[in-house]
Amino acid sequence: MTDNDLEVATDAVRERPWHQIEFVQTASPYLVAISLLLALCILFGYLFEVETFFRPFPAGPATHPLTMLCLILAGANTMLVSRPQKGRLVTIVVASVISFILLVRLCDVLFSAGLASYITPFQSSVAEAIARGSSNNFGPNSMLMLLGVVCALLLMRREYFGLAQGVAFLAAFIPTVSLVGYLYGLNNFYGEMSLLTAASGFFLSLGVMCLTAHKVVIRAVLSPYAYGWVFRIQCLAGVFVPVVLGFTIAKLMNAPDQRAFGVYVVGNIWFILMLVGVSAFFLEQVDQQRRHSEQLLLEAATQDQLTHLANRRKFFDFGRHEIQRLHRAEKELWLLMLDLDHFKAINDTAGHDMGDKVLVMVSRGMQKCVRNIDLVGRLGGEEFAILLSDSSREGAERVARCILEKVRTAFVFGWTDIHGPVTVSIGGAEIQRGGSLEEALKEADNALYQAKRQGRDQVVFASRWHYKKEKGLA
Repeated sequence: MTDNDLEVATDAVRERPWHQIEFVQTASPYLVAISLLLALCILFGYLFEVETFFRPFPAGPATHPLTMLCLILAGANTMLVSRPQKGRLVTIVVASVISFILLVRLCDVLFSAGLASYITPFQSSVAEAIARGSSNNFGPNSMLMLLGVVCALLLMRREYFGLAQGVAFLAAFIPTVSLVGYLYGLNNFYGEMSLLTAASGFFLSLGVMCLTAHKVVIRAVLSPYAYGWVFRIQCLAGVFVPVVLGFTIAKLMNAPDQRAFGVYVVGNIWFILMLVGVSAFFLEQVDQQRRHSEQLLLEAATQDQLTHLANRRKFFDFGRHEIQRLHRAEKELWLLMLDLDHFKAINDTAGHDMGDKVLVMVSRGMQKCVRNIDLVGRLGGEEFAILLSDSSREGAERVARCILEKVRTAFVFGWTDIHGPVTVSIGGAEIQRGGSLEEALKEADNALYQAKRQGRDQVVFASRWHYKKEKGLA
């Protein structure tokens, strides 16, 4: 693994700043301000008797004064909620006022009590509109929307952000349906909800949702990682395609062969399948990159960066696993410890860069002498260790002899051509059943020091069998 691979992998898993969440939460007051501006336009219309401001279409529904009042109160309440340190009591009071208005209106709907007329501002304008047959009603859709907004605000004050987000989403659904009705000219979609009521309620609900952007679903959609971009593209496609499909269906609604329903069904099936397929493809690409990055980081965590051998942690984990396997099988497990002879002199004479070159040369020589099932590790400095799985005494001797020869005959430009060959001393020990890796390392380490004392460039086993370049195996 190269340094560039490690840098790419580290960057892939590094925590990234979630600027999108900050941006969306910052946008919330502006969305609420648009809602308040629309509500104030309605108020302006009632104050100065400009009907267009509360009834955009002459034959269409109007925004009821109580609806306008609740929208203004809810918008102001949302502005307070966006500042958690301020206005807790005011939030509760405003929510109580809105709840009281909704309760009064509910009593009128259930019992025809007529109580709402006593608390409705501009009641004369409402009565005049009803007298001439125009619609001006505080309908159930508006009531449900406002109730959802109030509940979401109270939940946010209690810091139930995930639940508040869900309630605000449901509240936004109601004005969205009405706006779609206005877009396609479907009277039964918007019913008695005025265009201004729907628009103001939509922006208000959206602003409340944006305040919870740091939690649950919206947080996932706003992720700075690759899957976040996939989700955002899905959201855009999920809005754009149905809108286009809706126009197509609207054009076919009056077709003599009634093709609209078929187009709607086929179009939605096609879109859903395409969206799922494309999303699965991109998410698999993202997950594949994640798995690759995690694999590279795992290697970095268990690999010595200079020699690319197993590091101390990896060596001990593998050793303990092999010892457990040894307890269950009739196999032998051998351990070799190696130490470079006079390594300090190399660093002192030619510098640490030359010392690193020698360490890399020794590590390559060791790897050429072992099998794929064996593990070579660098325990630290110039000290190495080898675990020989399912091996024998003779196999351990062959590996030790190979390493001594490979190291002794290796060429390191700038050192061996001037100062002569590099050598290593090796200590070996068998890991006994019931024994531990630490015990075996201690025995091999003692054998290694015995090899040092006997002249270096040789192997000594803990059983006192040893190998010298002069004498061979005894």
